[in-house]
Amino acid sequence: MRSGYLSGIPNIAPQLIDKRTWLVDVPLKPIGIINGKRNLLIYNFYAILHSILTGRSGGYTVYAFVDGSAHTYACRGTYGGSALRLWTTAKSVAFSKVNYGLADAQTEFGTSTVTIDELSDRVRVNISAVLPITGNSVILIIRFGTSSNYYAPAIAGKDIAFSVDQTITWRLNFFEPLVRNLAYIFFGLLSDTDPTGILDLAGTSHDVRTSAEGTSFATGVCKVHFGTSNAPFSFDNYAITDPIEVTPKVTAIVDDGLKYILTILTSYVVPASDTDIYEIGIVRTLYDTAGNTYDALLARIVLSTPITLHGGKTNVVILRLLAKE
Repeated sequence: MRSGYLSGIPNIAPQLIDKRTWLVDVPLKPIGIINGKRNLLIYNFYAILHSILTGRSGGYTVYAFVDGSAHTYACRGTYGGSALRLWTTAKSVAFSKVNYGLADAQTEFGTSTVTIDELSDRVRVNISAVLPITGNSVILIIRFGTSSNYYAPAIAGKDIAFSVDQTITWRLNFFEPLVRNLAYIFFGLLSDTDPTGILDLAGTSHDVRTSAEGTSFATGVCKVHFGTSNAPFSFDNYAITDPIEVTPKVTAIVDDGLKYILTILTSYVVPASDTDIYEIGIVRTLYDTAGNTYDALLARIVLSTPITLHGGKTNVVILRLLAKE
C-alpha cells in the first residue's frame, strides 16, 4: 500500500450479481502534484481522460477557461499545448466547471520543459517553468484544436504562494490500472508533440499525432479484452493474454454538480468454452502521424479473483470506471 496522497487502489474483486452477470468497479486515481503538494484535477481533466479511454460518441463536454463556454472534446490534438496561468491573488478551484470571469492580475507563462518518466509505482508527466511574477495561485490549462479554432479548458489548479524566478514543477501521476501508453498520450497533449513510444498489441512502437490541432488522434469506440493471465500489473503492459475481444456498450453518468464521472462499459461475452478471466484490458484505436491506425492498450485491470465465463452462453461483464475528487 502506498502512503499519503500517493495511495494505491484497492484489490479489484468482481462481484457476481446474477447467474452469468459480473460487476467490476474500478476507481481511477491519477493525481496532480505541484511543488510537492497535491493539487486539484478538475472536471475537465476527467472528461478528457474518459473520452480518451472510452471513445464515447461525440466526446464529453468541457468548459473553457475564463468564460466557461461549453465545448465537445473528441480526442483532438492540441493547439500550442499547455500553459501555466498565475495569479497575484488566490483563485481556488474545485472539482467542477471552471468559470472565473475576467481574472484579476492574471499572467500566462508557457511551459519550458515537459518530460515523462516511469517509477516503480506510477508513470508521471512533469512540467517545469521559471515563474515571471510573485503570486498565490496556479492554474494549468491546455489548448485543444477544433475544425476552425481552439479552446482552452483548465485541468488543474492550486492556491500556492510562489516568488518571481522560482522554478515551479507540476506532475501528473498515473497509477494502476492506467498503463504507460495513456501517459504518453497526455505527455503529447501537454507538450504539443507527437511522442514515440506507444506500443501496439504486438509490442511495436508508434508515435501518436497529439499535436495536430483540429485532427483526431483516436478513432472509433473502445474495445474490451478479457484475458487469462494473472501476472501482476505492469505499466509496460501492452497486451492481454489470449484475449476475447468485445465492443462494449458505453454509458456515461455525470453528476449535476460535475463532482464525478461514472462510465459504464457493458460487455456481452460468448466464449467457445468455459474460461477463467483474470485480467481486463481497455483498448483504443490511435492514429500515427502518417495517418495509419493501430490498436493500443490503455488500461489493464488485474482481478483479485477470476471471472468464470460459461462457454456457449452469453455472459455479461459490467465495468464501472469512476473518476472523482
